[in-house]
Amino acid sequence: MTRSTFCYVVVDPPGSEIYADLSIISSNALRKLHPDAQIIWLSCKGADEFNAQLREELSRLEIEVRCIFRDKRYPFLTSRYIKTQIRQLVDGDFLFLDADTLPISNIDHLFATEADIALAWDVDGEPWSGQLSRWTNQSTYRELGWRHHDEGYFNSGVALFKDTCKAHEVGKLWHRSWYEARIKCGRLQDQPSLNYVLSCAAPTIEVLPGAYNAIIGKPEEGWLDGARIMHFCCSNYDGLPQEHMVLRKLLDVWRRDGRFDVDTFLQCVETESPFLVPS
Repeated sequence: MTRSTFCYVVVDPPGSEIYADLSIISSNALRKLHPDAQIIWLSCKGADEFNAQLREELSRLEIEVRCIFRDKRYPFLTSRYIKTQIRQLVDGDFLFLDADTLPISNIDHLFATEADIALAWDVDGEPWSGQLSRWTNQSTYRELGWRHHDEGYFNSGVALFKDTCKAHEVGKLWHRSWYEARIKCGRLQDQPSLNYVLSCAAPTIEVLPGAYNAIIGKPEEGWLDGARIMHFCCSNYDGLPQEHMVLRKLLDVWRRDGRFDVDTFLQCVETESPFLVPS
């Protein structure tokens, strides 16, 4: 049986390893839930360039680190430069996860999809309820003559790519379109170009339930019901999870003690809640 493959893009600001720390926590969660999985980090540096604590954990978890692009001066640019090429950089079927995601359930069944790509809406319920104006500068679409997918706006923080011709076409066009938006409009975000490409390449898409990309802070009723992958959107808070969140405690314990806080993680698995339970 082919083992499942999971992929992260890990690029940090100069002098920081916040996204590497978040990725190691998410990878620990994956390893608990998927003992035999292949875990790949795509980065701007090799495994031996992380700090000693991270190097030891990368080895223990058997994570493969691939140095893709060494420019560390502009981390947001570098991370999107790598992310928009992931379909070309990783063989076979794989699930991409943002660094600030926390899987809390086995998700092997996602790989059984017959679709080319699987993603969740950026907002559950009504996909267009303010999402385009809130997260995407509509002028980018107007300036470039782009359109978006007819059914809604997808979040790229959890994305399953199958090893199909259409998925590879999406991968090539995603990077090309992201580069066009960067050059012509100064847009570095990856979601506008992905949503444009999904509309013109016409891959088959499985729309994942919001539970597989449960974005913390969504206003919709029931936004965390049955969560399977929590997405904390830490870039909204300078990379740090909010203090009352499970991910913040996992991060604090990792940085203080150099270990994955299994008890806190299992509590999160049991409660399906991102919030710390008062002691």
